[in-house]
Amino acid sequence: MSESVAFADGMLELRGRRNRKAIPSEAVNTVWICALEDSLHQGEEEFHIVITDDEFILIGPFVEGADGAIAAMLEHSPAIPVEHRNIGRMPFRFRTSGLFGLRLFPIAGLKTGKLAELDDLMVSRRERHDGQ
Repeated sequence: MSESVAFADGMLELRGRRNRKAIPSEAVNTVWICALEDSLHQGEEEFHIVITDDEFILIGPFVEGADGAIAAMLEHSPAIPVEHRNIGRMPFRFRTSGLFGLRLFPIAGLKTGKLAELDDLMVSRRERHDGQ
């Protein structure tokens, strides 16, 4: 089963390889649009981190339905702040499984974590260069 994200009836629905979870949009404090800091060696794909009071949800760039679900949630709840962040590193536990289940490349998967674990990602604010 592949990882996917959907938004329906005010709920962000996460479907992982082993579990499912639904988060009401009212529980979302912030959405980060993220990129890996070293795009030269690690790709330029943007991905999302959804922040709630007690956890974060990392939604990688290749998770099925990710962009549409985030866009639908933000349209449904326009008061949710959106911030742009750089991610300095992608620990193995947050990476998507590749060939033979190996996590060789620093590509974000679909993971949840405690807020304290955000420090492991070396997050910093990102300046936008497209006028926004």
